[in-house]
Amino acid sequence: MLKRIFGNILPSDNAIPYQDYIPLSVNGTKYAAHFATRFLGPLKGEYQLVYHNCLNYKSANGVTDRIAVDFAVRITEMNAHSYLSAGDIPKPQIYFYLAFLFAMATIAWMHKLCRSDPDMVFRVHKLMTALVFLKTLSVFFHGMNYYYAAAYGHQQELWAVIFYITHLLKGALLFGTIILIGSGYTLFKNFLSDRDRNIFMIVLPLQIIDNIIMAIIEESEFGEQRYYFWTEVFMFFDFVCCMAIILPVLGSIRHLQEGARTDGKAAFNVEKLRLFRHFYVIVIAFIYLTRFAKFMFDQSLPFNLKWVSVAIVESATFVFFVMVGYMFRPTKQNPYLKLSMDSNHDDEEAVALTTNGLYENVSRVQRITVTDEVDDIPGMIGGYDSDEDDRDTTTLLKTHRESSIL
Repeated sequence: MLKRIFGNILPSDNAIPYQDYIPLSVNGTKYAAHFATRFLGPLKGEYQLVYHNCLNYKSANGVTDRIAVDFAVRITEMNAHSYLSAGDIPKPQIYFYLAFLFAMATIAWMHKLCRSDPDMVFRVHKLMTALVFLKTLSVFFHGMNYYYAAAYGHQQELWAVIFYITHLLKGALLFGTIILIGSGYTLFKNFLSDRDRNIFMIVLPLQIIDNIIMAIIEESEFGEQRYYFWTEVFMFFDFVCCMAIILPVLGSIRHLQEGARTDGKAAFNVEKLRLFRHFYVIVIAFIYLTRFAKFMFDQSLPFNLKWVSVAIVESATFVFFVMVGYMFRPTKQNPYLKLSMDSNHDDEEAVALTTNGLYENVSRVQRITVTDEVDDIPGMIGGYDSDEDDRDTTTLLKTHRESSIL
């Protein structure tokens, strides 16, 4: 009787457990099952466990109803010598190597600041120090988080919390520092324009929200509805922040282009303009590699090479930090800081770097006065003029022939 009714559900008499079906154990109104699967050789690949609630229940009017299901799933996934998936196994080593490189960059940057002239060290340089230090901690704690997940199959809450805190602070400080450098704050001006201030006040909260959303995504399961929603929100906020940080750089480039045509110190503005253009290209390349290229790599790389996108993003970030630090390091030869030094003397002296049309065909001639021993000339005694009227303009004559250039 049961076989006639549930013939399509119950296994056949010759069915093999765990091969043709998964046996269920019944405890009152609850059903339980457990199984283990080993994938060898050609079966290696990316697997996902998906639960599908089939709409096989018909109501009185013939319409399929959605039946609520409450269940708990405990999954233990393990590769050879690691609980991480195949694409994540190299990640702990990658993060530890990059943390070492960022630590070396932090030490080198602090050494440079300590040996530089204090007048050349601005507040933005101190922000850059805090940024590279937080980046070092963030990468290191991320590596520790993956290390414990690989060794024990689950995250250590302490390392996870510390990583999310440092990552949140690093993200906000990174975009804030790029905005301040792009606007020239404390480097050649001690104020922020209204536009730069508005961008600063918009980007920082968005970055904080963006990093909180990232934490929600990483702690969510792939099949949850909120996973897709928060992923779309994260990508939108991140895109807005990336576009916003470019605006101060474009504004500074436009300002320097105008100053190069009208300002008396056009040469300095041209040098800064060239540096700003390089900075603009670097920022665009950084955004492209860490956002768009990362997304394309994640979608196109095979399952066992997912770590490549992480290596590319973190390496690009390290190169970006090194290049920006080198470009805007505190040194007198830096064209970005040269105008800042000379602006303090603008009231004392002015240097014209362009020619005046009034003196186009006029050249300066050096006037030479030749003196000699002229003791025998009447009116001159021992090289001194005896005329009382010229006593204020007398010239001391030496015994040897010489020429002086006035």
